[in-house]
Amino acid sequence: AVQPAPVQAAAPAPAAAGGDTLGELHKRMLFLTDAAEKAKVAGNASKGRRMMRLIEQHQQIVKAVKLRKPIDMSSIPDLPGFEPVPVPDYMRSAPAPAPSAAPAAAARPGVPPQ
Repeated sequence: AVQPAPVQAAAPAPAAAGGDTLGELHKRMLFLTDAAEKAKVAGNASKGRRMMRLIEQHQQIVKAVKLRKPIDMSSIPDLPGFEPVPVPDYMRSAPAPAPSAAPAAAARPGVPPQ
C-alpha cells in the first residue's frame, strides 16, 4: 500500500520588526470591530463609540510599529481573553539613550569661572 507523503508546513516567513506585535494588534482590532458592530445593533451607542476609540488607538499603534517608532506599551489596554501585546523586536534591543552631557559653563569674556 502506498502511503501519502506527509504534508510539510511551509516555513514561516521571518517576522518583520514587530511582526508578533502587529499580529496581536490585528486580532484585537477584529475583536473590537465585532464588538462595536454588536453594540450598535443592540442599540448601545455609547459602547460602540468606546470600541471605535479603542480601534483608533490600536490603528495609531500599528502605524507607529510599522514606522519603528517607540510606543508606550502601558498605553495599550488589556482586553479580556487576550494576552498582553508583545514588545516589538526593535524596542527590545534598543540601547538606553545616553545621558546628555551638561552644557559647559558658558565662557564669558572677562568673567572668571566660579
